[in-house]
Amino acid sequence: MKKALRIFFIITNTLIVAALLLSSIAGWVPPSKCVWISFLSYGFFPLVILNILCSLLWLFFKQWEFLISLIAILLRCTMIPLFIQVGGNSEPPVSESRSAAEEFKVMSYNLHGFHGKTEAGSDYCENAARFVDAVRLTTPDVICAQEMHHSKAYSVTDSLIALGYIHIYSTQKAGRYPYGATIFSRHKFEYVHTIDESGRKIYADIQKDDFKVRVVCVHMSSYAFGHTHHDVLQDIKHKDIDTANTRRLFSKIKKNVLNHEYEWNNDLAEVVKDRPLPLIVAGDFNDTPASHLYHKISHQLNDSYVEEGSGLGITYNDPFPTYRIDYIFHSKELNTLAYRRLVSDFSDHNGIVAVFEIKQ
Repeated sequence: MKKALRIFFIITNTLIVAALLLSSIAGWVPPSKCVWISFLSYGFFPLVILNILCSLLWLFFKQWEFLISLIAILLRCTMIPLFIQVGGNSEPPVSESRSAAEEFKVMSYNLHGFHGKTEAGSDYCENAARFVDAVRLTTPDVICAQEMHHSKAYSVTDSLIALGYIHIYSTQKAGRYPYGATIFSRHKFEYVHTIDESGRKIYADIQKDDFKVRVVCVHMSSYAFGHTHHDVLQDIKHKDIDTANTRRLFSKIKKNVLNHEYEWNNDLAEVVKDRPLPLIVAGDFNDTPASHLYHKISHQLNDSYVEEGSGLGITYNDPFPTYRIDYIFHSKELNTLAYRRLVSDFSDHNGIVAVFEIKQ
């Protein structure tokens, strides 16, 4: 390699390594202290891929500089399983000593109001019916739904009641029907509670035979990207950057990242810490596994995807950006038996399902 070109590649590679290392420490740095590191957390996994390509390029030219990216990857390799998993169980393993009554299956789904991946030209009734079919095939004990909507043309709530989900809790209503964050259950509620004023974070203590658990349904503040914001993201992807629009987009992201820190500190931290029962926290967290929010929650609860998931686990059902932002966390009293992702296009999110047992 010519000397000038080699120096250029070394400088570029060093900058890519620096970006990777900074993106990986977002969990330890509150957004209120340095929001730019929080922004970098969205690029952690792409930066891992980019560093792998850098190492391969140096190896192709038989240069020792392949170690620059390789060492950086090895330093932060413990974070990679948060984004991609190999193996895992999509169904609980067969056991003669465990009955179905000792298993507890949770579904979490941001339904996007049954508008489909985009609101343009979507068929509400068809999307709603497909969700009910997914519930019928999956048979969860509990559904944590976000962005639940109601229509007179097709009542999802009535359809779920017919399937046995007769216990329903939501603080928001469309007439007599639940709206927004909603918990549907086959089993009775011992206690219900609204965590925040918006009603986007709620929980229910649920009894299934001898299995008693607190289920928290969470919908963290949303980025609420419209068509304009998606256009800006696509332009950035294709390196066609409009400075004014990009600045407005990042201002919107900054506000939401700071909101998540506030919501954790004021809404969720105490709920996660003070748990009189085995705890399951499920929902749309609108943040990646490299974020400060994920770091805070995962230090107190286990991530069912990390335990039994497989593949990339992407839950935001959109061409760009694609992230895992929906989670089912649980306390140490529970053991994850299975985890799977429900891929569909009747929402802008994929659903997720986890099956638990109480540890003996």
